[in-house]
Amino acid sequence: MTLIRKRSLIAAKLESVVGTAETLAAADSSFVAYDIEVDNANEVFTRDQPGTLSKGASVIGARSVTFTFKVEMHGSGSVDTNPDWANTFLPACGMVAGSGNSFAVLSGSPGTTTATNRTITAAFYHDGRVITAAGCMGNVKFVFNNGDRSYAEFTMQGKYVDATDVALLTPTLPTVSIPRSANLTMTIGGATPKVNSVEIDLQNVVSLREDLTTGGGESGYCNAVIVDRNPIMNISPEALLVATNDLYGKRDSGTLEALALSIGGATWNQIDIAAPKAQVETITPGDRDGGVIDTIQYGLKRSAANDDELTLDFVAGS
Repeated sequence: MTLIRKRSLIAAKLESVVGTAETLAAADSSFVAYDIEVDNANEVFTRDQPGTLSKGASVIGARSVTFTFKVEMHGSGSVDTNPDWANTFLPACGMVAGSGNSFAVLSGSPGTTTATNRTITAAFYHDGRVITAAGCMGNVKFVFNNGDRSYAEFTMQGKYVDATDVALLTPTLPTVSIPRSANLTMTIGGATPKVNSVEIDLQNVVSLREDLTTGGGESGYCNAVIVDRNPIMNISPEALLVATNDLYGKRDSGTLEALALSIGGATWNQIDIAAPKAQVETITPGDRDGGVIDTIQYGLKRSAANDDELTLDFVAGS
């Protein structure tokens, strides 16, 4: 039989014990994920044989899995309820649900409560075959391209569990409309740049904890952990005169400005993103359809306290 690529999906669930695989069901795949890529990484130890150039059977070493995929960004459509994609994947990227319907970055090792970073069990279902990894954590990039659907791009790493044959799950997909990257509101330090895209990247650094004894099993790892982050935002607005917005002066003086971005607006389908201290780090002039643009990288820095450099809120809208 032929495995059809379009018949694939991602399922994932927060782990009740860090690094211990959860049993996945249809309810754990209730989000629209696409552009799914899977990398099964493993070490290979070759074995020379005495008196010959021939090789003996190799030893397969530590095994890990990296999943890369995109998920459509949207609210739940229900009062004071976060969407499944956010509840599942954001805590595994170091963004934890706090008061109200807000997610904020958090430092620290993964735990098992709602107030901690979390590991997830994730699986790639591919038309009858499934590849599963446990103890996964990763990175997220929020992408808004002019007129397109808004999406979150995830990269998740974890320890390999198994590959087996399992029937494709039948998820109940969200029915809310997908906010387009159009008519959004965006301000940086009071300015309203004219942009055609926005990318906000946590730039998490993920490490797999090596373990050849308890908890690691044959994979050689016990779980992933986020060991560093450096959030940035990339935009390419139309260029302005220095007198209008002195970006070069702000870069040179290390000016820190508040960022606010909002998409959507339907009932409980609005997403607000805020960064209290955005700093111009690089500026590269360019061209778009004959007009001058500035490709700018902003660093997103802490404000009055640790872990306050980026928040994402699901709000009521109108």
